Amino acid sequence: MNHKRHEGHEVFKGGGCLPARWATPFIIVLVAALFFMNVSYEIHENVLARLGDISKLGVDRQALNEDVGRQLANDLREHFRMRNLNGPRNQFGARSSGFWSEIRNSVSDGEVDDGGVTVTISDPRVAQKYYGGRITMDQHRLAIPARAEAYNKSPRLFSNLRAVFFRSGAVALVDYEPEQKRVKGEKRIGRKPDRGLIFYWLVKAVEQEPDYDTLPQADIEATRLLEAAERHVQRITDRNDNEKVINS
Repeated sequence: MNHKRHEGHEVFKGGGCLPARWATPFIIVLVAALFFMNVSYEIHENVLARLGDISKLGVDRQALNEDVGRQLANDLREHFRMRNLNGPRNQFGARSSGFWSEIRNSVSDGEVDDGGVTVTISDPRVAQKYYGGRITMDQHRLAIPARAEAYNKSPRLFSNLRAVFFRSGAVALVDYEPEQKRVKGEKRIGRKPDRGLIFYWLVKAVEQEPDYDTLPQADIEATRLLEAAERHVQRITDRNDNEKVINS
């Protein structure tokens, strides 16, 4: 299995879906559906050891996993909310497409059992965002916005676009404003050219840069999940102590 380290993240590429996995005996899996890739967070040995200790305390494993899974889901939603508020804007300054809000809304509450918890990001675009890579369309070209008016809009929404082929090989969709018809009897010298603005560039493929900040930073998230597990155990301990006092 190949791996690549990037600014505190440990990225593994291999078969499966897109999970962030904490090793047994305490397992948390983050899945981005429909992509045959995976991401694993590297967690320090002392964190894993502490999670293992917690799992041996005799607490209800399913209840423990539920609390930790809830923490992970909430952290993901908050991370995506902040990306929506503070993340880099599109180059045109146009209104946001709401990408991060849609990713946030696709985070599940988690599926829990005795062995662990699975939190799913059902929007498959998150994997493309994380890894980046080449984007193509079979037998078609991609329409890349060239103006703010075109951002996050389909070319089909514009009725006056036409394809223009440049000598360089570039192809664009141009907002075409034809020359006004000459009034009968009017004389003109020369010809006024048609006017047009490039709305889209039509390309065969684009290369998207990977964005490893798509998911929370591994070491920080591992610590937060450990703290959630410890809080759960502390609540159980406090409750048991109170019951002993009452019954004594």
